[in-house]
Amino acid sequence: EARARPGLLAVIDNSNIFIMGKVAAGRRLKLPNNQEDPSWRLSFQRLYELITRSAPSIAKVVLFGSLPPPSDEVWNRCEEGNISVCLSHRKKHGKKKEMEV
Repeated sequence: EARARPGLLAVIDNSNIFIMGKVAAGRRLKLPNNQEDPSWRLSFQRLYELITRSAPSIAKVVLFGSLPPPSDEVWNRCEEGNISVCLSHRKKHGKKKEMEV
């Protein structure tokens, strides 16, 4: 097993970054009534590069997300972008089982 190099840990909350990304994209497009841009997508590889370039002492990037989505495509793209994924299942009514950090 490879040992992690010493350094900082960057933690990402997927739901917050995704929601605010759609909000910011809607503002950039000047959509009426503060609408979100539903077509906005996040490049996990670019996010990883931005984080590690901004703070070279970061040794690991972890994204916290929840299930579903119906497929693992989003989480696979994270891992392809060098971002570790930690998932929790949602309870009914969209609430998460685990506490957000």
